[in-house]
Amino acid sequence: MQDTSVRTPTWNCWNAATTVVVDNLSNSSEVAIERVKQITGKDVTFYKGDVRDRDLLEKIFTEHKIDWVIHFAGLKAVGESCEKPLEYYDNNLYGTLVLLETMRAHGCKKLVFSSSATVYGDPERLPITETCKTGGTTNPYGTSKYFQEIMLQDLFKADNEWTIVLLRYFNPVGAHPRGLIGEDPQGIPNNLTPYIAKVAIGQLKEIGVFGNDYNRKGHLVYTGRYEKGKFNGHGKLYNEERCYYEGNFEDGKRSGRFKYHTERYVLFEGNFHDDKRQGKCTEFYSDGRRRSECEYVNDKKNGRASEFDGNGGLLFKGAYKDDVRSGEGSEFLGPHICKHGTYSNGKLQNWKWCYMLTPTLPMDMNTADHTYPDNYYESQPIELFGNDCVRLFDCSKGSSNGSDPRGNVGNGGRDDDKANNYFLCGRVWGS
Repeated sequence: MQDTSVRTPTWNCWNAATTVVVDNLSNSSEVAIERVKQITGKDVTFYKGDVRDRDLLEKIFTEHKIDWVIHFAGLKAVGESCEKPLEYYDNNLYGTLVLLETMRAHGCKKLVFSSSATVYGDPERLPITETCKTGGTTNPYGTSKYFQEIMLQDLFKADNEWTIVLLRYFNPVGAHPRGLIGEDPQGIPNNLTPYIAKVAIGQLKEIGVFGNDYNRKGHLVYTGRYEKGKFNGHGKLYNEERCYYEGNFEDGKRSGRFKYHTERYVLFEGNFHDDKRQGKCTEFYSDGRRRSECEYVNDKKNGRASEFDGNGGLLFKGAYKDDVRSGEGSEFLGPHICKHGTYSNGKLQNWKWCYMLTPTLPMDMNTADHTYPDNYYESQPIELFGNDCVRLFDCSKGSSNGSDPRGNVGNGGRDDDKANNYFLCGRVWGS
C-alpha cells in the first residue's frame, strides 16, 4: 500500500528553551496545539502562516535561535495530486526551497524531512528496504517528495555541514493513547485509520482504498483507487507484458481519456465509455510513430480512418464499418498516387488510378485517349492510363524506370514546389 498519511503544512523548530510551530491550518485545528501543550506540559509558540511566506520565516528565524527544523509541511493526497499537480509542486517544492534558503541564511543546517515511501515508485522488490531504487514515481505527490529528496541530497553534496534526515513513511496509523491528537483531520482523511473512524460514526459514506492488484501468477494487474471492490478513479491497468492503460475508471470500467503505454512509448490514445473505445482514437507503432487515426463506436472501427506507414506516409484513407473497410476509400502507392474505389466486405472494388492533389481530394486520372497534355511537366499529372498502368515515376528525380510514351525521362530532376509528383505510365499487353 502506498503512503496515505496526512501531513498538514506544519514545521517545527526546537532549541533548548522553546518549540516553535508554524501551520496554515489547512487540514488541522489550533485545538491540536493546545492538546500538545496538555500532553507535554510544555509551552509552544505558534504562528499561523504558510511555509512559502518568506517574510514570515525571516521574522521567526530572527526572533528565535533555531537549532533544528522538523519539516512536515506539504500537501499529501495521491488522488488529489493527479488532479492538481501544479498546486502540489508549488506547495511542496517551493515551500521547501523557501525554508532551506531561510535556514541557510541564519546558519541553521539541521533538518529532519518528512518524505514518503512513494519515492520508490513501483518497487523493484518486496519488502522495500532503504537500499531499494528510488524514482519512477507514479503520481505528482510522490514525484514532489522525490524531487525534494534530490534537492536535499544536492544541498548536502555542496555543503556537508548540513545534517539531513529523510523519513520515508508507508501508512502511519494510531493516535495518542489519551485520544487527544492524531485521528481527527479536517475534511476527508488521506490515511486509513481516521477514514475508518469517520465511516464508522457516519461522517463519511464509505472507505476509499488505494493499492495494487495481482493475478494468480503474481503479475501486476492494477494500481490505483478502489471503491466497493472495483477500480474507481485514476489508475493503471496492466497486462503480462507490463504494458498498461492509464486513465480514469468508473465502477471497474475504463471511462474518459486513456493512454496505452509500453515502458517507453504510447501505443494508443483515445476515449473510452463503459470500457469500450468511443470517438476518435490514435494508434502508434512500437517506436511511438503514428500508425492510424480512426473513429470508434462500441469498441469497433466505425467512421473515417487514416492509416500510415512507419515513416508517416499515408497508406489508406477511407472509412470503416464494424472493423471492416467500407464505402469510398483509397490505397496509396506514394505521396499522391492511389487506387481509389469502393470497399465491399473489406476489399477494394471498381477502383481507378488517381492522383491526389491532397490526401483528401482524389482526382480521377483515367482517360480514354491515353494522351498527355502539353503542359504535363509544368503542372501536376492529370491523365494516366487505366487499370493497366504499371510503372511509377518520381518526377522530382527523373525516371529510373523507363521513359514515358513520348520519349521523355522524368522531369529532369526539378526541385521546385512541384517536386515529389508521382505518376504511372506504360501498358502491359497480354497480362
